[in-house]
Amino acid sequence: MKKISLLTCFAISSTFLNAQHVFEKHVYPKNIDGDLELKDVLIATNSDSSDIISTGYYIYGEDSTFQTNHAVLVSHDTSETLNYAYDYVAFDPSSNAYNTNSNSIAQDSSGYFMVGEVNDNSYHGSTANGGMDILIIKCNRLGGVVSSKRIDIGGMDVAYSIKATSLNSGKFLVCGASTKTNGSIRSFIMEIDNNLNINWLSQMDLRLSSGTTTFSEIYDITTDGSSIWGVGAIRNNGSLNRDGLVVKLNNSGVYQTSRRVYNGTDREVFYHVEMDGSNLIIAGDTKKRVFVNANSRMLAMQYNTASNTVTKAFWLKSGLSTDVGHDIIKTNVNGTINYYVVGEAIPSTGNNKGVLYKLNSSFLPIKHVRYSGSGNAGLYAIDTKDAGASSYLGTVGYSSGSNLNGYVLKTNLNGTTGCSDTISIDSLRINYNVASLLDSIDTTYTTYTPTIERDTLIDSLFCSDTTAAKYLRNKFSGIEIQDKDFVIYPNPVENGRNLNVRFESGIEVKEISIYNILGKLVAYQTGEIEKQLYMLSTKNLTSGMYIIHINALDNEGNICTKEYKVMVE
Repeated sequence: MKKISLLTCFAISSTFLNAQHVFEKHVYPKNIDGDLELKDVLIATNSDSSDIISTGYYIYGEDSTFQTNHAVLVSHDTSETLNYAYDYVAFDPSSNAYNTNSNSIAQDSSGYFMVGEVNDNSYHGSTANGGMDILIIKCNRLGGVVSSKRIDIGGMDVAYSIKATSLNSGKFLVCGASTKTNGSIRSFIMEIDNNLNINWLSQMDLRLSSGTTTFSEIYDITTDGSSIWGVGAIRNNGSLNRDGLVVKLNNSGVYQTSRRVYNGTDREVFYHVEMDGSNLIIAGDTKKRVFVNANSRMLAMQYNTASNTVTKAFWLKSGLSTDVGHDIIKTNVNGTINYYVVGEAIPSTGNNKGVLYKLNSSFLPIKHVRYSGSGNAGLYAIDTKDAGASSYLGTVGYSSGSNLNGYVLKTNLNGTTGCSDTISIDSLRINYNVASLLDSIDTTYTTYTPTIERDTLIDSLFCSDTTAAKYLRNKFSGIEIQDKDFVIYPNPVENGRNLNVRFESGIEVKEISIYNILGKLVAYQTGEIEKQLYMLSTKNLTSGMYIIHINALDNEGNICTKEYKVMVE
C-alpha cells in the first residue's frame, strides 16, 4: 500500500520562520584573537531571497608583527541560522599576504560584489602609486570567489561604497577617494559591469578657493537612472572645518555640479545617501569642535535635487555626548512611509551604544532604540525587507568584549529587541546653507581621468575563500535547521560527527545528497529511506559550507527537492 505523504513543497526553502522573529548574533574569528567589524548589509534577493548578507573586515594576528586585515562575507537566514562566514585572503605568487578591507556590498542575479582596499604592508599609508589600491571581489551566491580586481588610480586609493544601478542591469557605481602626493585628496566615482570591467571613471579635484589644494571624499552614491549623486565631505588643505558635499554627474560619468552643505562653523560629513523621489535622504553628523567628539549630533537630511536646497534637516541626539549617523533607508509598507537612521551614541565616559531612529512620513523622529551590551556597540548599516505584515529590518555593526565582534541584528519595523527604549528625542530643526563650490566648473580644478593604471591583478594577486581562508563561526552553536517536515542537526557539525536528518514517518524520502559550495556531489543515499532519523557521516568532508538536497514525494505524488545549508567545522 502506498504511504500517504505529509510533505508540502514550496518554491523556496521552508527554513525561513516568521519574519517578525527577532535575533541578535555575533560573528568572530573562531580560534584567533582579533577585532571584527561588519560595515554594510543587504537583504538578498533571487535564489537566497531574504538572507541577511553582511560584509566588513577583521584584523588577523592583531598585535603581532604579521598582522593583516581580511575582508569578510557573512550570510544569515531570517531564522538566525548562519549560512556561511568567510574571510578573503589576498596573496601574490611569493605568498606575501596583503591587507584586504571591505567597506560595502551590492548584489545582482549572479552574486555579491564587495569593495574596499588592498595594500602590501610595506606600502601601507604611502601616497605613492600602489600604496593602497581599490579592491573589488565578486562572489557567487554561496560566498565562493568568482573574480577579483585591484585598481590603482594614481595614489593611495580606497572605495567606500558600491551600488547596483538596478538589480538586473549588470552595472554598478563605485565611489571613494584617492590621496595624491601633493597632499590633496580627490574624490572619484566609477561605473563597472558585473565582470569587473570599468566603463568610466571620474576623478574630481574640487576647490573651495582657487589654487588651494583640497580634501574631498565621496562616501556613498545613488542614482535616479538619469543622474548620479554622491555625498561626502570637503575641506581646504590646512583647514579643519569640513563641510558636507553633494556632487552630481550624468549617467555617463560627466561632472554636472556640486554643492557644499554646512551649518555655520560646524563640521559636517555625509556618510550615506538614498533616492526619495525628487529628494535625496542623507545621514551623517555635525561636529562642534575639531578632533573632539563632544556635542556631535547625528544628522538626518532631505535634499531636493531640482532646486539644490536642503528641505529638512534634524539633529538626532540620544542624550549622550556624541552621536554619529552612518546609514539611512526609506520604507513603504502597505502605504505607510517611514525612514530609519542608524549609528552610534558615544558617551564622554563609558561604552558606545548602537542607536536606531524611526522617522515618520513627514521626516519627524517618532522612535529611538538603543542597543547596548557589556562593552561597546555600534550600528553601521541597515536594510529592509518589504513583506507586508512580515516586513523587517536587518542591521549590522560591532559589539565588544575583549575584542570587537561583528554584530548582526534582525528586528521588526519598530526596532524591537530586548533592549530598553527610554531615551527622549531631540528633534531640533537646524538651518543648513547650500553654496556652490568655488571654481568647481573650472577644468583647471575639475579633472576627469578615464585612464586607469594597473587595471589588472598585480602579480597575479588573488582572493581565495578556500585555500587560505579562515572559517568564522557564529558565537551560538548547536543551531538546528527545522521546519514542519525536517529537522537537521547539529549545525554547525564537527568534522567526523554524524549529521542527523529527522522527519515524520509519513514522508517518503527518496534521496539525500550533499553538495559542496562549487556544486560538486560529495555524498548521497538513494533508495527509499524509511528511517525517521537518518545519520549522514561527515568524516570524509573538509571544513566549509554544504548544501543538503532531500528528494521526497509531495502530496500529489511528485518528486519535491528541499535544500538546506549546513556547516562542517
